[in-house]
This record gives sequence, C-alpha cells and structure tokens, in this order.
Amino acid sequence: MQISRNVMPWATAALMGALAASASGQLSNDEPTPGIRMDVDAARERFLQANPQSDLYLRAGIVTRVYGKAFSNGGNPLESATNFINEHGNMFGIEANELLPIGPNAAGIHVLPMGFDANTGTNNFSLVSWTQALDDIPVFHGSIRVLVRNEPGFPAVLVSNEMADMRDYQGQFAGQGVTSNQLDPLVYTRHAANQFTMEPIVSDVQQVIWAGEPDAWVDPTLAVTFVATGGTRLTPDEYKKFRYVVDARNGRILYQESMILDLNVSGTVTGRITQGDASDDCDEEIAEPLPYARIQAGGNTTYTDVDGTFELFGSGAQTVTSSVSGLYFVVNDEFDSSVSTETQTLNPGVPYTTAPMPASTTVRK
Repeated sequence: MQISRNVMPWATAALMGALAASASGQLSNDEPTPGIRMDVDAARERFLQANPQSDLYLRAGIVTRVYGKAFSNGGNPLESATNFINEHGNMFGIEANELLPIGPNAAGIHVLPMGFDANTGTNNFSLVSWTQALDDIPVFHGSIRVLVRNEPGFPAVLVSNEMADMRDYQGQFAGQGVTSNQLDPLVYTRHAANQFTMEPIVSDVQQVIWAGEPDAWVDPTLAVTFVATGGTRLTPDEYKKFRYVVDARNGRILYQESMILDLNVSGTVTGRITQGDASDDCDEEIAEPLPYARIQAGGNTTYTDVDGTFELFGSGAQTVTSSVSGLYFVVNDEFDSSVSTETQTLNPGVPYTTAPMPASTTVRK
C-alpha cells in the first residue's frame, strides 16, 4: 500500500506562524547597515563568554548545535526562544529579521509541543522553529529549531541549526519575490511532468531559494517548489507523488523526493534444495529461493517471481501462508496427501524469509 504524505502549502503555514508569533514573541526588526555584516566569530565568542556552561558544535564552519546549561529564558516558550535568536542569532550568520515563523514540519507549526507526560497531562518541552529567508524568500530546507523546557522561566536548552550561510548573497534576489499566481506552470513543470505517463495534478506551488541541503550547501538559485501527483491508488505501479524543487527560469529539476510511504509487505520463500544427483540422504541440502511458489494472504493468491521473492499490497501487517506448491509445480505427501504450509504475520518494511517445507521434504534441481 502507498500512503501519501500531505504537506501544508508554505503560504498557509506562514500565515499560521505569523499569527503565533504576533501572539507572544517578536523577532528584532532592526535592519543591518548596508554593506556591513555581522562578525560571526565575535558573536560566537560573546555567547560562550555569557554562557560558560554551554558549548557549540561546528560542522564545515557553521554552528549546527548549541547545548549545555540553559542559555535563554522568557515568560513562555516562544518568548524564550525569541530572546535567544535576538541576542545570539548572529553566530549562525543571520539577522533575526531573516527568519520566517514557519517550522520544518508537515504543518509548518511554529511552536510545537513535545514530550507529553501522561501523569500531568502536559508537555515537557516546546520546539520553536523558524525558516530561513533570503531577501524575504524562504530558503528550502533552511531552518533553525530551539528546544525549550516547559517549566518556570522556560529555559532554552538545545538549538539545532540547518541554515546555509547567506551573508555573501544578501540583495541578490531583492525585488524578485512573487506570489504563486504569478508563477507560470508551463515553465516550472516542464521537466517534472516528463516523469509521469499522464499529465500530473500539481498543487502546493511556492517560490523558494534553493541552496542545496545541510552539509551540501550550494550557491543559491531562485526556484519553485510544488507537489505533483500522477496515476491512481488502484494502479500502484503508476501512482507517483513527488515534491519538486525546480529552477524558476527553466523548470530544471534541482531536487525531488517521494511523498509516498510504502506499506507493502515483502519477503522470500525458500526450500531445501538437493545439490547433486543422489538422494537427499547422500547429497547436501541447501536452502535456496523457491521460484513461482504460491502465497496466500487475505483470501488472495499470488506467486513468487523467478528469484523466489514476493510483494503484497496492503495497509499494514498481513497474515501470509506459503505452501509447497506453486505456479508450475505441486508437492504431495505420500502418507496423508497433505501439503506442508507455513503461516506468518508480516509487517511493512520488514523483509521476511519463509520456509514452508518440513524436514522430510526436499526439492531436486
């Protein structure tokens, strides 16, 4: 079974985030002086001096983690996280006003409760997240997350940063921001549509900046992201749903990911195969895949392929019965005419190997 992952359009998520931000926290709106950027190294040193029991983890010259003793507080989770960004955001190479209140989760939630405690009915933590922006355009996969404890003072205890260093590109895309209605589908779907047998359904269109991915950042490009769906769920071999990021100028695919979670079950049927021409008492028997073996699940019958493997479409765990019979062969028990079977419950994503043959049954090549 294939299940689609639904992702809220960026514009809707941005609106939700903006409402949340206006309710209880506000990033600094101070504009940087033209031509002058922050000193990242000095900002990092200031943080360490102010928080001697906290530390920074750098990867490829970028701070990706802040951890240790609490390093920010506030009247609520959003205020605490916002205070941290306003005071120390420069050590990530960004200004506070270069962040959008959109979380890197499916719904774009800005303040996300975490760690539910069944005893108290409350959450132990809140995750406050922002999306990076360059010239007011969201950076795809660029985000920063601040983990806050839900206790008096709401201390911030962990920061995870996945933002590209955009200091050298400020102003490159100034004035180029457009709405989804201004984007030309004939341009941005030009190459992506070629991956479908029929014209796909396209939704969730948004202008973004493509700058690669964490640990593999590249020079930024003006891009468009959207989700394209083709085929039907009744034809799983044809059904596709991808999120694309394409070059805004020509539709060239810069990045794509499947939005389908596969819930099918799969496995292999094996049999003990006599290796030589002698009887099974004389020649070695080795378990090998059994081609074209019969598989039954939920009243339906299918067969393994030439390699002895099978895949069953479903919606979760399935009870599967394999027997010593198949598309081109059958094995009969000379004593009671019964056929040996094996029944197992298979879970999606976990390959299984079944061996329906009893110890007294062998197959000759």
